[in-house]
Parts: sequence; structure tokens; C-alpha cells
Amino acid sequence: MIGGSPPNTSRVGDYAGRWREELAMLANNTAVTEKEAPARKRGRSPNGATARVHVSLPEDLSERLVQVKKETFASSLAEVIKSALVVYVALLEEHKQGRQVFTQSKDKSDPQRLAIFL
Repeated sequence: MIGGSPPNTSRVGDYAGRWREELAMLANNTAVTEKEAPARKRGRSPNGATARVHVSLPEDLSERLVQVKKETFASSLAEVIKSALVVYVALLEEHKQGRQVFTQSKDKSDPQRLAIFL
């Protein structure tokens, strides 16, 4: 549950931790392209632990990404995207197991289903 006190907060934390580890393992197994090899020689990712992804975003989405970076005190836009991916993967796993995500306001009103996967 987002915005309230969920009955079992450790479940999302467990998924987030697990998926951070799995994403790190995927990054370690990513093949190096010829274009990436010179960057590694300059000292970037000498062990090949990262993968580069280039994304073009519409201006409004790019502005929102910058806003989220400021609101969360993230050190970079990449950090915002990585954190978002961890949450998305955790939510996807919950969805695949038939679970639903709800939000609840601070005044403890009725929880509202968060429709992420339709």
C-alpha cells in the first residue's frame, strides 16, 4: 500500500532488494559492444558491471523526471530511473502472483486500488 501503513511492509522491501540484486547480475552479464569498450578503457565500468541505455523522452516527461530527482534528492536522473525500475519490477511480480496494490490517505479513508497493470 502506498501512502499508508501496509500490513506487511517487508514484502515490497524484500522484492526491491531481490530485484536490485537480479538487475545487478543482469548488468554483470551484459555483453560489451565495440562502442562501449573505449569508455571502459577510460576508467568507466572497468569490470563491465553496467549497461548503457539511451532513451529519448518527450519534454513533459523529461521535466517530470527532473522534478522527481529534486523531490527525492537523487544524485542523478539515472538514479531516479533505476529506483523506478526496481519499484516497477516489484509491482510486476506482485501482479503476476495475482495481488493488487492499494493506496490510502493519511486520514485512513477507504483504500483505493492503484491500477498499474490493466
